[in-house]
Parts: sequence; structure tokens; C-alpha cells
Amino acid sequence: MTKTRRKAETLIEEDAEMEGVLKRVLEVQDEEGVVEWSDLSDDASSGQWGRLIEKGVLVDSDTDDGFVAKDEDDLRDLLGLSGESEVSSIAETDVEVEDIDTSWSIYDKGAALVGLFLIIFGYRNADIQEAIGGIIGTAVSPIHDGLGVPYYLVILIFAVLTGVYSSYLQLYLMDWDWVSAQQEKVKDIQSQLKEAQMSDDDEREEELREEQMGVMSEQMKMFKMQFRPSVWILVFTIPIFLWLFWTFSTRFGGEPHLAGEAMPTIVMPFRGSIEFSESVFDFPAFLEGWLFWYILCSFGFGQVMRKVLGVNPTT
Repeated sequence: MTKTRRKAETLIEEDAEMEGVLKRVLEVQDEEGVVEWSDLSDDASSGQWGRLIEKGVLVDSDTDDGFVAKDEDDLRDLLGLSGESEVSSIAETDVEVEDIDTSWSIYDKGAALVGLFLIIFGYRNADIQEAIGGIIGTAVSPIHDGLGVPYYLVILIFAVLTGVYSSYLQLYLMDWDWVSAQQEKVKDIQSQLKEAQMSDDDEREEELREEQMGVMSEQMKMFKMQFRPSVWILVFTIPIFLWLFWTFSTRFGGEPHLAGEAMPTIVMPFRGSIEFSESVFDFPAFLEGWLFWYILCSFGFGQVMRKVLGVNPTT
């Protein structure tokens, strides 16, 4: 039950003639689009007209001079001018959200399979690491060996690339207008639910609870939409991790592939100078220097890129 309906009921309880006045208001609105005092002067007193405006049952029209009935469908239902309201509970709130197709294409599914394969076997199979690490290492060699760029800057370059493609994938593989509308819908329901609780409107609260459950089902669509760019991000990011792992890691008794040169070092926050294979926080094999540096750089630049592109990763 909307506020307008409750106000109309109160007006009818105070003045029985108000029912006829409201019916005339809706009749004129159907014919003219708006209602003016001259249309009702023969059917209502100036006091009744004033009460309709004062209580907010009649509000200013956004398009023409005159007034329109607020929550028209609810008033019709109250006055018996229509059968059961055909307006769904979703439409009773102020925000409407269009349906959206969140199905994955065959390419999305293929990317998911590739990502899953790399996650399961990439860090367990030395041949896969050798293949991917060797290919990326060949591309990195001219930068590191030819130009003399230190490894911490090479990792920074990869981190910047990660931030760029991650942000663009999130921007173009998600419908942010729909996500924003969905978030606004949830906020609107929560606001109306709080209002219904404060006014002890049990009927309206029950309707909103049911509507809230319906909106929750839409959250699965949002999750599916958010997971789609994540799949593509993994396809591009896991090979970089495998190259880093292959190049620097000494875990599981492995040997770093650095063409015989000493393990590079870098100055880390709170730790000072450490080797890339050394644990940053003194937990064995927990967070090695190369991994910490890559995460730090990619996360920081990714935040900047999302801000620049207007990507909202919270939805």
C-alpha cells in the first residue's frame, strides 16, 4: 500500500464525498492528461480541491500546466475502477530495472576452460611452466639483457599491462548502467522497507519482503556478469604468474631460470633490500618478493585505471 492510497483513504473517511471527487479526477485525467480546478468546480468544493493538493494526492504535472493523480493505479484499485492491480510489485517502487541477457558466448566458455586448465595444471606441471616461461622470457630478454632494464621494472611493466587490460575488460564486458540500476533498486526497496516498518504497515512490509526476494534472484545475474571479465583476466594474467614463478621461484626445490646470474634484489617497504625469492613477511613460501612486488604494482595501477575509465568494481 502506497502513501498516496493511505492518504486517499483518510480523506474519504473524513469526507465521504471525496470518493466521487477522486473518481472524477481520474476520469478527467484519462480524457485531458491533466486536471485543473476548472474541470472539478462543478463536482467538488474549493476546500476539497485544496485538500487533495495539500495531502499530495494531486501533484504538479511534469509535462503540462495542471495536476495529475499520484500513484494512479493504486487509486484506481482503491476506488474499484479496475480489477486487481496488474502492476507487478517490482513496478511499485520508484526504480525499474530492465531485464538483461547475461548468457556467455562460446568464446567466454572457451576462455573459462583455458583458465581452469592453467590454474589446475600450470603450477604443477614443469613442462607447461617451461613452455610458457620460455616464450615470455624470450620476449623479456631484449628488454632486460639488451636494454639493461632491471627485473623490478620489467615486473612493473607487466603490472601496468595487467591494470590496463583488466580495467578495459571490466568496462566493456559488463553493462554498468544495468548494474547501477540494480544497485539503485536495492537501495530503493531498503528505503521503502524501513519506511513501512516505521509506520507499522505490515501489508506493505510483506509486499516489499517478497519484492526483495525477487530482486535477490537478480544478484545471480550480476555475479554471472561480474565473473565473465574475471575469466578473461585470468587467461591473460596466469601466464604472467607462470613466467614469474618459472623465473624467480625456488619453491618445491625448483631452480630459478635466470641464465646463471645472481638472484635480483629489490628494496621493499618495511623490509629493506631482499632477494626476489625471499619471503617478504618471513613466512616460508608465503609471499615471495616477486609476487608481492607484482601484486603491489598491479593493484595500485589498476585502481588508477578504473578511476580514469569510470569503472565501478563494487557492484
